[in-house]
Amino acid sequence: MKIGFDISQTGNGKAGCGFLAYSLGSALAVAQEMEEMVCFRTFGSDWWDPENQWLTLPVSSSVVRYALGYENHRDAAGFWGQPGELIEAMLPDMDIIHSNNFWCLPRMPRVKQVYTLHDMTVFECPEYSTEPNRIACANGVARAAAWADFIVANSRFTLDNFLDYFPFDKHRVAVIPLASRFTANSIDAVRPKLLHSKVGRFLLSVGTIEPRKNYDGLLEAFQVLSRSHDVHLVIAGRPGWNMPEFQSVVIARGLINRVTCLYAASDEELCWLYRNCAAFLCLSLWEGFGMPVIEAMSQGCPIVASAVSSIPEVLGHAGILVDPTHAEGIVVAVDRLMRDSPYCTRLGIAARERANLFEWSTAAGIVNDIYRELVP
Repeated sequence: MKIGFDISQTGNGKAGCGFLAYSLGSALAVAQEMEEMVCFRTFGSDWWDPENQWLTLPVSSSVVRYALGYENHRDAAGFWGQPGELIEAMLPDMDIIHSNNFWCLPRMPRVKQVYTLHDMTVFECPEYSTEPNRIACANGVARAAAWADFIVANSRFTLDNFLDYFPFDKHRVAVIPLASRFTANSIDAVRPKLLHSKVGRFLLSVGTIEPRKNYDGLLEAFQVLSRSHDVHLVIAGRPGWNMPEFQSVVIARGLINRVTCLYAASDEELCWLYRNCAAFLCLSLWEGFGMPVIEAMSQGCPIVASAVSSIPEVLGHAGILVDPTHAEGIVVAVDRLMRDSPYCTRLGIAARERANLFEWSTAAGIVNDIYRELVP
C-alpha cells in the first residue's frame, strides 16, 4: 500500500494542524505498516510555507520519502489546482492520499482520500477568523463532505459538530485520540531566554494570540488575581489575527510588569514553562481539540480550562472546568490552586494520569486500520 501524507503545515510556524500531522505522521512511519509513505511538502493551493522544501518528520524510516516541494507558491498551486484525474496521473501507484490542512483534493477515479477534520470554527464562530481563512477552511470541509472516502476527526465534539452540518455516511468517520508531543522525560527543559530572571511564581497560557483564545478574558481575571497574589502571567503564543493591539491592552490594564508574552518559545522552553508554572490556564472560547491542554496534562500541570466545545472531552475530571466568559468564576478557581498546595498537587497527578490515556501510537493504529479498510 502506498500512502500520500500531507505534512505541508509542519514547519517552524506550525500550530494545531501542523502538530497533528507532525506527530501522527511520525507514529505512522514508526509503525511501518505500509509499503511506502510519501510525505507531501506542499498540499493544496491555499497554504504556503516558503521553506517547504526542507520539511521532514523526526524519524528515520525505510518507508518514508518526501515529494512535491516547490520554490514558489505559483508552481505549488498550479500542481494542486489541477483536476483530480491529472493529479492522480502524476502520482502513479498512489493508493490513498491523506489531507491534514483543511484543503481537500478533487475527486479522483481510483485514489482514496482520507481527510483530517480539525474543527468547525468557521461554521460555528466565523467571527474568530479572517475572511480568507474562513473561505479556505469552509471550502475544504464542504469539499471533504462531498469527496472524501473517510473522515477522521480529532474529537467526538468536532465529529458530531460536522455531522450536524453535513449528511455524511457515519460508517466512514472515526475519532482519533490525539496526544501530547511531550512525554515526562522526552525533552530537556530549558528556562526561556526571554523570561526575566525576576519572574518567580507564574501562571501559564499557551496558544496563538487571536480572539478565539479569549486572552481578553484571561487578562480580566488575572488583573483581579494580581491584587491578592504575587504572581506573573506568561503567555506563550505567536501573534495571530484580529488582535493587533494586544500589547496595548496589557498596558491599559496596568499589567505590563506582570505579563510576559513569549512569541517564539522553543520546545525545550515550552516544556520548562509547563513543568514550572503554578497553574495552566486555557480559557479558549472554542477548540476542535485543544493541543495545549493535553501538553499541559502530560507535564503534570494543575489546570483551569473552559467548559466549552471539546475541552471537557480532553480534560475530563483532571482539572477545573470554568465558564470562560465569567471572570469571577475563573478567579475563584485559580485562587484555590494558589492557596491549596495539596489540592494543586493532586490535580497535577490526575492530569498526568489522564494524559497517559492518549497516545499517538493508538491514533496511528486507528488510521492504519482505516487505510486497510479502504484498500484491502
